[in-house]
Amino acid sequence: MHPRIHSGAIAVIAAAVQALACNPERGESRGAPGASPTEAPARGAAGDGAEIAPAPAPAPAPAPSARDALILRVGDGEPLGFLRTVLETLGFQVRELMVGGEGDPPPPGAVLILADPGAGPIEPALALVDRHLAAGGAALIALEPRAGASLGPLERRLGLRMEIVPIADEQAHLQRRGDETDHGIVATDLVTPHATTASMTGRSRSVLLFMESGSLSEIDPPPAGATRIVTVRSMSTAFADVDRDHRRGAGEEMRSHAIAAVVALEAPGGRAVVTADASWLGDDVQRNVPSMQLLARDVMDWLTGAHALTAPRSSPGTGAR
Repeated sequence: MHPRIHSGAIAVIAAAVQALACNPERGESRGAPGASPTEAPARGAAGDGAEIAPAPAPAPAPAPSARDALILRVGDGEPLGFLRTVLETLGFQVRELMVGGEGDPPPPGAVLILADPGAGPIEPALALVDRHLAAGGAALIALEPRAGASLGPLERRLGLRMEIVPIADEQAHLQRRGDETDHGIVATDLVTPHATTASMTGRSRSVLLFMESGSLSEIDPPPAGATRIVTVRSMSTAFADVDRDHRRGAGEEMRSHAIAAVVALEAPGGRAVVTADASWLGDDVQRNVPSMQLLARDVMDWLTGAHALTAPRSSPGTGAR
């Protein structure tokens, strides 16, 4: 079933075929206020139905050199086939590494990608990522808000904690099934200007989608030598869905929740991006939601340092740390 627009106070069109609902608090975004999408609008005015068509893989971007990306396989997790295609167009040499099996350790310059499959133990994968960061490596860690989920040893290194209560939003969400479960497909454009959100800020601002996402909390004080920035937040109409019924009940306060964060470590220079949702890396989202492809591209550029070598894809002034 193709998603259709949810009619809210303001309908925000993200990319040529992406139609999402946002609430009246668009001005909270840390991007350029009032910016409108630069892509062609979907059919109809705000509130009209607009189907989402599959998005092609992005055109190849110039790469300074071949780059390694290792997708960590945990159990029978999704193979992330379309993400692999996206990365290959960006000049990455993509391989898979079965966690727990025999083999050589990851090359120091490789980017590790851990997408929580939602079942089975991921502690060995988290330990591998922790060692990689300690050696100055880079990693993208995407967890699912399932029972017992945590960042394990990465909590202390990154100063972040995974909150497993999923968030929902009765106003800013994608309408897909036409019932209350749609509230769990959270839409947001609240991003902090940073290299990992370069395509989302300024004049080319887009809306991001996260399905049944958890949230992140910052552990204070932050670890010594770590620069930590929350880069993506939900709209302030989101709430922690404690009873998981996709409806805001008594005691479920509306507020903005951290969904993604970046951490830059001092010597030896490790970098990490953490998201409280892994579904955005899956084939369904990467194939059909262009803004999430762009997010993946920006994240990988920052993790490899390529953002400092290529022209920005957003308006001037976007921060890059």
